[in-house]
Amino acid sequence: MADSDFDKDFLESADEHYFERLKHLREARFRLGLRGGLMAIGFVIGIYFVFVSREDVGYYFKQEAEIVELGNLRAKDFDYSKVQALETNDIVSFENDVVVFDDLESEKFSFYYSPITNFVVRTERALPDKEIFRISDRIVEIGPFEAGLISQRKAFPADLAVTFAGQGRIVAGKQLPKWAEPVIKYMSNSSGVQVGEIRLLLEGDKPEDYAPFLYLIIVAVILMLGTVGFFVDAWIRYRRVKRHMTYVPVA
Repeated sequence: MADSDFDKDFLESADEHYFERLKHLREARFRLGLRGGLMAIGFVIGIYFVFVSREDVGYYFKQEAEIVELGNLRAKDFDYSKVQALETNDIVSFENDVVVFDDLESEKFSFYYSPITNFVVRTERALPDKEIFRISDRIVEIGPFEAGLISQRKAFPADLAVTFAGQGRIVAGKQLPKWAEPVIKYMSNSSGVQVGEIRLLLEGDKPEDYAPFLYLIIVAVILMLGTVGFFVDAWIRYRRVKRHMTYVPVA
C-alpha cells in the first residue's frame, strides 16, 4: 500500500504494528526492485555469452562428424568444388598446400594464405622456411599447375619449393571472429581476393578443445535461472507482505 493511500486521520489512528508492517512492505518493494534489476543484468550477460559462444559450442558437437578430405591440393584431380561447399565448423584435412604471405605471426600462432583454396590458415606449428630458396640460385621444379600460379602472380618460385599439410576447423562469413578481421583484410589486400571469398582455417583445432565454451553457456544459463529464482522469491514475499498490510482503526 503506497503512502499516498493514507490521509492524515488514518495516520493518526495507526498503531506501531501498522508502521512495522509498512517498514516490511518498503523493504520487500526494495528487494523486488533490486532483484528485478539483477535479473535484467543477469539476462543481458547470459544472453551475450550464449550469443558469442554458440558457434564454438557447435564445433564441440562435431566430434563425430566426417572430415572433409581435400587431399593433395596441387594434384590434377583436386576438386575445388569441395572448397566452395565448406561451411563454418566443417572439419577439413589437406596436404601439399602452397604457403604465401606468411609474414604475419603472434606469440603463439603463425598465419599464411593459400592461393589454391583461398584459406587463411592459422597454426601453432612452425611454417616451412623459404628463405634459403629466396637467396640461392636453386632451380625449383614445378608442374603446369604451379607454373600457372606463378604466371597469374599468385605465388613465387620460393613459395612452391615448400609445402604444408594440416587439419582443422573452417570459419567463414559472418561467423569470422573479430580478432581475425585485420588478418583477413591484410590477406585480401595482398592477394586481390575479396574478403567474402576467404575462409579462415584454424589448423590443429579439435572439437573437444572447445569444451570450455559449452561450460560457459551452462554457467550463463544457470546465472539466468538463478536470477529468475531470486526475483520470483522476492515477488512472492512482496505479495505476502502486501496482503498483510491491513489495519483496523481503533474505535
